[in-house]
Amino acid sequence: MTSVVESPAHRTALGAGESHHGVVPGLAFAALAFLAYASSDAVVKFRNALAPLQSAAYDERIHHTLSVGPSTPLSADAVVFVTHVDVVPPALVPGTGSVKAFVEQGRGTTGNRRFDAWTQTSRQNHMTVVETWDAMAAKNAWISTAVAKTFREGLHPMSGALYDERAYKVLR
Repeated sequence: MTSVVESPAHRTALGAGESHHGVVPGLAFAALAFLAYASSDAVVKFRNALAPLQSAAYDERIHHTLSVGPSTPLSADAVVFVTHVDVVPPALVPGTGSVKAFVEQGRGTTGNRRFDAWTQTSRQNHMTVVETWDAMAAKNAWISTAVAKTFREGLHPMSGALYDERAYKVLR
């Protein structure tokens, strides 16, 4: 399982150890295996431990792979970005193609450890991009490239919602 991560911005705003936002990237399962996993003692215990920290219902979104690259070891100061991308249904094909091309172009960029895209199973026009960078400086350098700017400019007319990008710190 990928490390649990939290938002450093919220941690700073709320005080050390009091983050109310987090993400737990999951594992790939077949439907029946997922049901067994979700009802396992470890998962039930984890969700019960989260309950006192929650200000809203537990939100679990099932995805399938759009484009997943190789995993590499994380640096000590790794930063993870999770971005929700929503395109309007008529732009489904060009929108998913654009997201897939973007993550594939980002892989191998200096400081990038992982760059993946997933499509929500229940809403094919909703995608999640997960990027892992050695440090914030590497991410900042990437978003300043022509590739990143062209992607965001091209995505804008197809967007069904704001480009929701959130930074997280890996908890060890």
